[in-house]
Parts: sequence; structure tokens; C-alpha cells
Amino acid sequence: MTESKPRGVPAASVRAHLQRYVAQGATAEWIAERAGVSERTVRSVLAGQRPSLYAGTAHALMQLHGTPGPSARVVDPGPTVARLHELIDRHWPVHAIADMAGLSHSTLMPSNLTNGVTEQTEQAVRIVHERLGDRDGPAPRAYPWLAQRLEAHRPSDIRDGAGLSFCTARRVRAGLPVRRKTAVAVLRWLNSIAARPS
Repeated sequence: MTESKPRGVPAASVRAHLQRYVAQGATAEWIAERAGVSERTVRSVLAGQRPSLYAGTAHALMQLHGTPGPSARVVDPGPTVARLHELIDRHWPVHAIADMAGLSHSTLMPSNLTNGVTEQTEQAVRIVHERLGDRDGPAPRAYPWLAQRLEAHRPSDIRDGAGLSFCTARRVRAGLPVRRKTAVAVLRWLNSIAARPS
């Protein structure tokens, strides 16, 4: 009968090394893949179930390097909710934010953010927030200053001049939320009127 190879390396120092990566969000799967050992081995070391390791296994785990990507670990939703509110206040619809972040629309629903978000979601929303900066979104909003300039114009004139539906012309004249392209079309029409020779 072949004698089994002795496990001569204490696992405590290896476990402490791996725990530093776990604190950064590393999963047992990530550690195992990077170190070239089995996931079962990693889990047993982290759980303190192995007092010692084979030298080759210990060496592979101690040579672990790299930065773990975002994990499914749940973190405080506060920063993510704050970034979402900032984007929504700048007229970015939730579905557009989710699309840019590569997330499902339901992930960013308020009811799903109550108890926490994953690190993946937090990072994805942060990247979108940084990318958009102070840019205004495409969601409909009110243009009260434009409504004031339209007071002397009938909805039918606005419709014909700016190429809008009658309903949209009434909305913009009343100062109700409309899309940015609608406001731009109306402003161009008003400017063209102002530029006509009297």
C-alpha cells in the first residue's frame, strides 16, 4: 500500500493570507481558479477544517495575487441609492440607467434596494454615475421659461410651426413635462419667427 504524502505546512498562515482576499470580496471559486487548486480545498482551509497542507498546495495558495472582481456579497445600499437619486434628479430614467449599467430593470427598483445591493450592482451604478457626470438625461421635464414665450401663440400654430402633435403642443404651452427634442424643436421655431424681417 502506498503511503500518503505528509501534510507538513501549517494551514493557519495560509488561511490568514486567503482571508485578506475574502475581505476584498474574493470568492472561494475565484481563489481556486487563480491558485490552481480545488474549490473544496479552498473552502476547507477558510473554514479551518485543515490544520496542515501539502507543501505544493500551500505554496500555490500563498502565491495568490490579483484583485478580485466585484462579488455577489451584499453591501450597504446607501451610496448606490444616493447615486441613483442624483441621476434621476437629472432626468435619467431608471430603465436607461439599468441598461447602461448592464443590469436588469428590476434590480434598480426601490423595493429591491431596501435591504442592500451586491458589490457588482454598486460598482456598475458607480461607473454609470461617473460616466454621465453632470449631463442631463432624456426623460421628459417641464420648461416653464419656454411656456412663457409661447403664451402669445395658439397650440395649432405651435403644432404646425414646430411639427408636433396637437396634444404635445398643448403640453409644452402649458409648461407640462415634454422631451428635450420637443423643447428644442419649439425653440427653433420661436427663433425662426424672431429672425423674420418685420
